[in-house]
Amino acid sequence: MTIEQAKRDFNQMVIKNGFTEAGCTRDINRIIYHREWREDDATLEVRMMFSGTYTLVSVKHNGKADPKCIRDYSSPKRAMSAIRTMVLNAGFSW
Repeated sequence: MTIEQAKRDFNQMVIKNGFTEAGCTRDINRIIYHREWREDDATLEVRMMFSGTYTLVSVKHNGKADPKCIRDYSSPKRAMSAIRTMVLNAGFSW
């Protein structure tokens, strides 16, 4: 997969799955996308960005960071599949 293809796939998946722009990194000015799920008193927050050909993802559940800190995925499709699985396993609806 070329960088252009990966970037195009990433942008399409961000829009399709309801993520919004949260800000930019200070060092290289990459856009960070954000989506939050809420049910009762529980929250799940996912932030992600595209870096080269990798998608970087961080997750917070009820305000606590995921122990794995930042996860990296080799393609936007794999990242979105993993995020969907995390959301469903945490008890939220997609």
